[in-house]
Amino acid sequence: TYPLNDNGLGNYSGYYSLNTANKYRLHIHTSDNKEYLSDFVPVKIAPPIDNLDWKLNNGNVNIFLNTHDPNNSTRFYRWQYEETWEFHSQYYSYYQYNPVDSTVTSRTVPVFVCYRSDNSTAIILGSSAKLQQDIIHEAPVAAIPNHDRKISVLYSILVTQYALDSAGYNYWSAMKNNTENVGSIFDSQPNQTVGNIHCLSDSTETVIGYVGAGTSSQSRLFIAN
Repeated sequence: TYPLNDNGLGNYSGYYSLNTANKYRLHIHTSDNKEYLSDFVPVKIAPPIDNLDWKLNNGNVNIFLNTHDPNNSTRFYRWQYEETWEFHSQYYSYYQYNPVDSTVTSRTVPVFVCYRSDNSTAIILGSSAKLQQDIIHEAPVAAIPNHDRKISVLYSILVTQYALDSAGYNYWSAMKNNTENVGSIFDSQPNQTVGNIHCLSDSTETVIGYVGAGTSSQSRLFIAN
C-alpha cells in the first residue's frame, strides 16, 4: 500500500516504484465519507517514441509519430500533447508614451513577439492488436491548417505516450465515440461508458473513469516557418 499526498487542486503524488510483476488499484476516500475502489490493473511500460515528424499536405501541417515495442507487449497506445507557438503582432510598436512627462520615446524592448500554449483536447488512440508485430507507423497526432498563426514563426509540440491494457483501450475508444464521433446518422450511437472504478459505499452510483498504471514516454518536435 502506498499513500498519495494531496498537493491541492485535485493533484496527488507519491514516491514509489511499481513492480511490473504485480497488479495495482486505487482506493479513494472522499471528504463526504464516500469510498471508491478501482479494479486491479497491470503495470504497462510505455516504449519510447521512435520519432516525431510532420508532412506538408496542401498547405496543412500533419504531425505524426512512429513507435514500436520489440517485445510485442504494448499493443494499445494513447497520446496527448502540449503545444507552444511564437507569433508576432500584425503591427509593430516602435515607440512608447511616457505619461509622466508626456513624451514619446523609442522602444528599447520589443513587444510584438508573443507566445501561446495549449493542450490537446481530442482522444488520440492507436492499436497494433491486429498486426503480427507491435509497430505503430505514422500515427496522426495533430493537424495545423494552412495559414494558421501557430506556424507563422516557430511551433513546438511535446507528445506524451501511454501504454494501455485492452480494457483501458476499450474505455477510451468508447469515450471517443461518445464525445467526438457524433453528429451524423452514420456515427455510432452513444453508450454508457462506466470504466473500472466502483463506489463501495453506494453500489447504485454510476462512476465514470478508468485507472491505469504504468510509465509514459515523451518526444518534442520544433517546426519553423
